[in-house]
Amino acid sequence: MTAAAVVMLGIPVADGTALRCNVRAHVTKIPGCPTLMSAEVMTPTVAKIHVLALLSLAAAAASGARSPAPLPGLSHATAALALAEETGAATYAPLELRYAGEQLEQARQLQSDGEIDEARRLLEQSLVNSDLAVAKSRLGRTREAVQVQAAANAQLRADADRPAAQTP
Repeated sequence: MTAAAVVMLGIPVADGTALRCNVRAHVTKIPGCPTLMSAEVMTPTVAKIHVLALLSLAAAAASGARSPAPLPGLSHATAALALAEETGAATYAPLELRYAGEQLEQARQLQSDGEIDEARRLLEQSLVNSDLAVAKSRLGRTREAVQVQAAANAQLRADADRPAAQTP
């Protein structure tokens, strides 16, 4: 069973008048179901508005419930920070180590807030600070080893310069 619906459209024209045309649509009726052209569907009622609001809220909650996409490089920056801690950055590069940790935490927070670009930038800074902390730690340990070796060499020279008679 079909029904014809006639709709009058007014299309505005530049001179302020409107072109009018009739649009004829054929709608197939299914018994017991309201058609899109019927007053049952088109009339906004309080119940329909509430259902629409609830569906919108459910969709918004479902989209917000998703966990944010993991940042590429997050595990790499975390591993670099752990390496910096293992190499003794707390002793040789405490400032860089602290900055790297703070930047990593800020990046995680920004990721959860959805600010991915800013989170990536902070991850890169954290990675650079972790690498700098590792380099300073290695440099500090190397300097200590050089000082120990220099002291041992000085002792050997002093022993070699002593006359053989004084050696026990």
